[in-house]
Parts: sequence; structure tokens; C-alpha cells
Amino acid sequence: MNNLKKIFIFSSSLFVLIILLRIHYYYGAKNDINESLYFTVDSIYISPALRGYLYDSHDSIFPLSSYTFYQPERIKVGDIIYKDSGNMSLFVLRLDSNGKYVLQFTLDP
Repeated sequence: MNNLKKIFIFSSSLFVLIILLRIHYYYGAKNDINESLYFTVDSIYISPALRGYLYDSHDSIFPLSSYTFYQPERIKVGDIIYKDSGNMSLFVLRLDSNGKYVLQFTLDP
């Protein structure tokens, strides 16, 4: 009977944890949808897990939590990341040889 109680407590705790993580992700994504963004990449830090962390000229980290950059080599210093409010897509713009910003690629969370 004691083992059954431990299994029930473990299963219940795991279930509650999963629900709390889903709620946290949902509210984070909801806040990210409503936010517009114009972010100029000034520096990039690559973690040991090969995730890219983007910083602007004020050493502020990229503010949207719904996005993880697993291929940070696609984004370069000087790129502009643009996002409209109500849209989850990020648009990465890069300066071309004519001095104009051109869309390089689009990222979705």
C-alpha cells in the first residue's frame, strides 16, 4: 500500500508540473503575440548547448521568450529582427551591398 501511495503522489506531482509548464508557455506566447519588435543585433553569445543569445547595443537580451535560436549562425551582427504586433513570425533583415535592408529569412517559434 505504501508503494501505491508513492506512485500516486509522483504521478500527481508530474501531472501538476506539466499543467503548470503548459500554462506558463501559453501566457508567455500570448504576451509575445501582442508585442511588436524592432531589434538590432549587436552581439551574439553561443551557449555550451549551442543556443544563440542575441544582444542589442545596450546589452539587452532578445526580449521574446517564445523563440530559441538553435541555429544562431543564420543571424549575424548588424541584422535587424522585426515583428509586427499580432503576428508570431520574425523577419530577419540584412544590409545588402546597396545599403538597403533586405529580408533574409523568416522565423516562427
